[in-house]
Amino acid sequence: MNSALLPKPGLMWLKRQNYNIVALNPFLDASAVKLKEAIDHGVYVRPDSNRTDFYEVEVSDGWAYIHVRDEAQIVYIVAYADTSGGLSISGNDQDSHRLTKPGGQGRGSLCSF
Repeated sequence: MNSALLPKPGLMWLKRQNYNIVALNPFLDASAVKLKEAIDHGVYVRPDSNRTDFYEVEVSDGWAYIHVRDEAQIVYIVAYADTSGGLSISGNDQDSHRLTKPGGQGRGSLCSF
């Protein structure tokens, strides 16, 4: 078996077909298509240990922080950053918190809770 396909510790498999993907900020709309495809097919995510149903997920060209509402069949995109260092912000700057990108690179996104 290819070791690249094995999950890393702390990750879980997330697959939700036919869920609506909702960006909390219009600047995040472009990431919704890629995220929907990943979640429809299944993707490894890292659960947020401080918030129930919030996850960090890496997609083909970026990283997202999402909230899954199973009862409503909705995935909210809270924040998204592309791997080239671009930054998308959701929420207002007064209540923003820095999230560390998976892998500990220190580069992250700002989002509001």
